[in-house]
Amino acid sequence: MGNNPEALTIQIADTTFKFYLDDPCINDQIKEKYVHFFVTGAPDITVDTHIIREFKEGDSFLPEMRREDNISIMERPDFHARFDPATNQCTLTLKDSIYSFEAFCRVFLADYLLQRSGFLLHASAVIRKDRGYIFTGVSGAGKSTIGALSPENVLLSDEIVIVRKWEDRYRVYGTPFISKFMTGGANRGLAVEKLFFLNKSPRNFTVKISQKAALAQFLGNTVFFSRLKDDNMKIFEICSDFISSVPSFELHFRPENTVWEVVEQAE
Repeated sequence: MGNNPEALTIQIADTTFKFYLDDPCINDQIKEKYVHFFVTGAPDITVDTHIIREFKEGDSFLPEMRREDNISIMERPDFHARFDPATNQCTLTLKDSIYSFEAFCRVFLADYLLQRSGFLLHASAVIRKDRGYIFTGVSGAGKSTIGALSPENVLLSDEIVIVRKWEDRYRVYGTPFISKFMTGGANRGLAVEKLFFLNKSPRNFTVKISQKAALAQFLGNTVFFSRLKDDNMKIFEICSDFISSVPSFELHFRPENTVWEVVEQAE
């Protein structure tokens, strides 16, 4: 680790990583993409990263996850990682690509948050008047659209956000995992006020939906990679608790900033 030319300290939600890279080839790309997420201070996780130019080819880029003697092992054709939760140390072999680096971050966080009442979610999240709103839906439902409607709002992300229980409330956090239409991402978090399932419509209105209906839609939008039975039970329990804690609505909307009136008034 002492021969590494540079260490990068990145905070995503309330988890701080220190990456030691033995090759600076993608450092500039990381600094540009994660510009709002660099911090100082002690890390929660250290990642000793070995960059290689040649990597094995693979038919599928779906990650494989398993545990051996409490060690979490995560791999795709473009990375291989071993994480020891007892020491909070990770070793990572990574293709020299910002896309591979980001893929590792997503896969790691999906596993790490599972043990901490949290998860990744395909969603747009907005802070408006000191209240946190989550907007989720299928691809093309309007996550990026609604996030961009009012520039006075704080857009945490328009692609993937982090949700985690803190004390007795769930909080939503911004991430650097954003769509091509967005620049940056906000390194902030706030308690979740309401959850909306997006539907484009000629007019703006909301419909309160049951917890059962909300959970059925919600589970399909979580970003989760493990096939282990215990992990699947755990993510189900966390999502069920979240849905029981946060009011859920269908939001039928047209792309105009008057939609915030129905968002704020939904009950």
